[in-house]
Amino acid sequence: MFYSEKGVSLFLTVVILGTILGIMLGISSLVLRQVMTVTGLGESVIALHAADSGIELLVYAIREEAYIPSCLGGGDPPCKIEDLALDEFEDEDLSYQLYLQSTEPHLTVRSIGRYRQTQRAIEVSF
Repeated sequence: MFYSEKGVSLFLTVVILGTILGIMLGISSLVLRQVMTVTGLGESVIALHAADSGIELLVYAIREEAYIPSCLGGGDPPCKIEDLALDEFEDEDLSYQLYLQSTEPHLTVRSIGRYRQTQRAIEVSF
């Protein structure tokens, strides 16, 4: 019997190209996940700095300007500070909110920084 081997090279080419394509898709998937993780870390750092800015603003106002938050007088703790002129950031996706709780003799401040879809918080007691 005589067997024809005319399709063997085409079959091997398709198998090799399919294997290479599978490997490349796997590698590109890993790289894409790493890029997304690094992007998220950058946004996280920016949100953390926004939260830190809120803490610094409130501590400065309390110590230098003798600021007394009006929200401490009533309501359930922690109270949201809304009567202090907050810093405005150039980027509209960047913001922070301040919350205050007083338990004698300590004052606890919580600042939540937001950047795009990332939130980071800092809490300070003094």
